[in-house]
Amino acid sequence: MKITPKSSVLRKFVLSISLLVIGSMQTMGQSKDSIQVGGNILVTNNGMSPIPTLSLGKPAAIFELDIKHKRWAFEPQFRFSLDGKPWSFVIWGRYRQNIGKKLALTLGAHPSFVFRSKDFVVSGVTKRYLTSVRFTAVEFAPIYIVSPHFNFGVYYLYSHGWDEGATNNTHFATINANWGNVKIAPSLYFRAQPQLYFLKLDKAEGYYATSAFTLSSPKTAFVLSSVVNKKIQSTIPGKDFVWNVALIYFFGKKYFRI
Repeated sequence: MKITPKSSVLRKFVLSISLLVIGSMQTMGQSKDSIQVGGNILVTNNGMSPIPTLSLGKPAAIFELDIKHKRWAFEPQFRFSLDGKPWSFVIWGRYRQNIGKKLALTLGAHPSFVFRSKDFVVSGVTKRYLTSVRFTAVEFAPIYIVSPHFNFGVYYLYSHGWDEGATNNTHFATINANWGNVKIAPSLYFRAQPQLYFLKLDKAEGYYATSAFTLSSPKTAFVLSSVVNKKIQSTIPGKDFVWNVALIYFFGKKYFRI
């Protein structure tokens, strides 16, 4: 791929932020403060990534780990189709900061690996092997907190693919809201997270509307979730409408360093 001055600057920016966020995670174990460990296991009829357009298109299981120390978090995600084949591994490092009482900011970076089946000819015989494509990404997400039940913000992610066949430059920008902790029945709470987003994959681009819905109860660690995604206008190949239903199990503990 020919490297233009613009793409070279973006690469340097991605690498710098990645090293800053991921490298700083080394400080997490150097204090006597508590380290929180949690995560979740999700099973769904249609695996969907944080960019809903890029769905797996078949049942999937997603494992997420969440290790927090003060403002820093290490949040890897491991995604598999239900036939056992890996879909993608995303190794997030994040920094979160509250600015006053109303504004919260998240900065993040990750390396990731997306797995694909590819045919190779070996001794005249065509065989299918599992290969991976490498990506690096950074994110920026300010949120304005209106009340304990409502906030809104913007989100931007830039991703660069490093291997042949990968999308070289991905731009994902959203305007989003979070309407949650709404009691709809005794011990039953509802949350809606609508967003409008712009997605650009190299030269193809499009506009979409999506929303996630969840039902939860403090009496159980299980959550029922659904995501719907509708194409508004796009040159990116894919279905006009995709959706899923997922069952999520949350777990979490707090450990203290001795």
